[in-house]
Amino acid sequence: KAHITLNNINLLLLRTYPLLNPTKLPDTNSAMPSKYDDLLNCVVVVRNSSGMGTGFFILADGYIIKNNNVVDRDNTVSIKLRNGKTILEDVLSTDNERDLALIKVDGNNYLWLTLGKLTDSRVGDDVLVIGAPEGLNWSVSKGIVSAIRRYKSDIVYIQTDAAINHGNSGGPLISLKNGSVIGVNTFGFRKDIAEGLNFAVSAEEIIKAFPQIQK
Repeated sequence: KAHITLNNINLLLLRTYPLLNPTKLPDTNSAMPSKYDDLLNCVVVVRNSSGMGTGFFILADGYIIKNNNVVDRDNTVSIKLRNGKTILEDVLSTDNERDLALIKVDGNNYLWLTLGKLTDSRVGDDVLVIGAPEGLNWSVSKGIVSAIRRYKSDIVYIQTDAAINHGNSGGPLISLKNGSVIGVNTFGFRKDIAEGLNFAVSAEEIIKAFPQIQK
């Protein structure tokens, strides 16, 4: 089995990157229509008192997945939808080992992304990353699956060269083959160490972390 070798994982966590001044960034609500609108509308921006990141709906009845490193130590988060609506909710459950968090918002008619299987993640396949890098909400980057690796207690990670920066953490890694989520963007090497070396925990790990979401 292949294993990720990380001498100091603290160097890799996206939350260690400095944020840009959001007042100097362009208005992300003025974006033109995109061919990826159906995917973008399933993605949310999550903030708490200590930072921000990305999340996405996995069920129509309001279940959202994101990374735990953003919501850690702060149970209440602000969730911004792409239509501009903001919701305050408590974190329902977390999995520190996989760095995942589950949030439930009221309602039952949300657009949501289908969770894919590891068999949907062949090396060389095209993938899409959606998130809020450095506060630029609902940004899209594209790349390929670079490798499938295992780390810690046999947790499966997908290595990708798609750009992942601070604010992408918790967002979906989407297969362009079928539009399903194959991973949750988790961490990447700092750009002064390596380029295009980023990782997403496999979508199948979501079910292991939160079996209650299975219908």
